[in-house]
Amino acid sequence: MTEALHLGALVPAAVGACCAVGARRPGRLRAVLGIVGAALMLLAMLDAATAVLGVPVLVWAGLLLAVAVASAAVVARPSGLGATAARPGEGGGHVHGAMALHGSLGAVVMAMLLVAMTVHGASADSASHAAGGAVHSGATGILSLVLASAAGYLVFGAVLAWRVVRAGGPRAQRVLAVTELTSMGLSTALMAATFV
Repeated sequence: MTEALHLGALVPAAVGACCAVGARRPGRLRAVLGIVGAALMLLAMLDAATAVLGVPVLVWAGLLLAVAVASAAVVARPSGLGATAARPGEGGGHVHGAMALHGSLGAVVMAMLLVAMTVHGASADSASHAAGGAVHSGATGILSLVLASAAGYLVFGAVLAWRVVRAGGPRAQRVLAVTELTSMGLSTALMAATFV
């Protein structure tokens, strides 16, 4: 069942990555980081589900966190390559900034989910070998934090999708943004469901 959920999560993640590639984001660096982040998430999920690349989970988590920090730094810049200047009819730069923040948070949540999968697996192995409750109790605390973070990410994505719809602007861009938000939320929900 867990493997099926991991593989199922790849489909919406692939859709989200395609939307990230097609989205117009102000600032070349922000656009590149959005695409790199989406591609890394997709590759990390593929590797976690199939082990086809054989990259350790902590390496994937580190790469995702690095992209998240870089993206957040670009969003925080008041001007320059990462500026959030709005084009007429695009609904304002605040939506672009929120979309970039959503991408950064998605990378953080995905890193947490990947690490939690490893900790959860180690906890299950320890429990089966009667190694003690300390590992299991620590894993339960980490898992609770990860699931709470995933739930917060899903709520943020839903609120942001509502804001995108209400912001106005070109319909195609709004549909692309809502599709990206929905697919990333679905992917996150499926990954989190493996722990429930």
